[in-house]
Amino acid sequence: MRPGTPKGWLWRCAAGAIVAIAQVTLALPALGAPPAARPFEALRLAILPIDNMTGRAIPADDLVAGIAERLSARGIALLEPEALDAVLADGRVRWVGGISGDTARALWARHRANAALVTSLEMFEDGSPPRIGFTARLVGAGEDGARVLWATSLAMAGEERPGLLELRYVDDPVVLVNQALDRLADELAAFVAAGTIPRAERGSQRRFRPRAVHVSPEAPRWGEEPLRVAVLPFSNDSPRRQAGEVLSYRLIATLVGLPGVTVVEPGEVRRVLLETRLIQEGGLTYAQAELLRGLLDVDLVLTGTVFDYSDPGTADEAPMVGFTTTVIDARRRQVASVSFSHGTGRDGVRFFDLGEIRTADRLADELLRGVADAQRR
Repeated sequence: MRPGTPKGWLWRCAAGAIVAIAQVTLALPALGAPPAARPFEALRLAILPIDNMTGRAIPADDLVAGIAERLSARGIALLEPEALDAVLADGRVRWVGGISGDTARALWARHRANAALVTSLEMFEDGSPPRIGFTARLVGAGEDGARVLWATSLAMAGEERPGLLELRYVDDPVVLVNQALDRLADELAAFVAAGTIPRAERGSQRRFRPRAVHVSPEAPRWGEEPLRVAVLPFSNDSPRRQAGEVLSYRLIATLVGLPGVTVVEPGEVRRVLLETRLIQEGGLTYAQAELLRGLLDVDLVLTGTVFDYSDPGTADEAPMVGFTTTVIDARRRQVASVSFSHGTGRDGVRFFDLGEIRTADRLADELLRGVADAQRR
């Protein structure tokens, strides 16, 4: 029987009805069941002031207001700014690049705020073309202190994806900032709804893998056993201001969400470093790593040195990033791995500008993904 005949039409209608009845029958048991609770249904979020790492004046209040507006529109309850200011003032908190356990406990005890959003702005250029780069972390707050739940790193440039005839070229900094804040809010809201961080299945691209890497045969395999990791600020031998802190924050965003990996909140790492007056002169010693293991209950300590971190000054230039990493196994008092990474935004680009990277922050993200993949082997 041909489908175009009347009988064929009747047969298709009957088949569709059978499928519809089957779908309704399968769905009946769930109709009376209560809707599944969202993992963070009772989330109450405190948005910390922007951690300005750009070295220039930024519209910090406008950025915080933009983040708050977007998160509120996505159904996330926010702590009142006045209540947050009171907690920060009482605790004499001036550094907002992280949150200590004491501050986290105060947010929970006084206002039942069970999370804080830490945002570090690392690049903000409102010229033509505009550029923006930042990292953000969702830090859980409660009686047990501060713990990193989610993290992301973003870097966007107006000229990065111009498209055909440059129709997608962004020349207005307001448009680029809105795009970046929308992406931040979407990623955070997706995590709040799902309770997990989606990870791309693809590994790092060959062009971004470490130039040299050595992993000890006795080093723990990332993703195969639970690991608690502390990331220390990298030493900065580059002209870029605060490049060591920038790279460490972006490394944290790379590690958070890896199977079995728990990253210590940088605010807690900073507190311990200040209290113990621990200074890395020529690198971290085994004794210092063991001290951090005892105070932070960590298995691995990550640190390194940044020697190149530069954004292009003109359209003919490309960003450059170079750094070393050292992973110390604090349990065994030995080096678990060392690596050397260096790249430019034009590495591996052969067909016009396809695949070119226009910001050092995004280039750093790609290189750090390569380092993380090397640890997982």
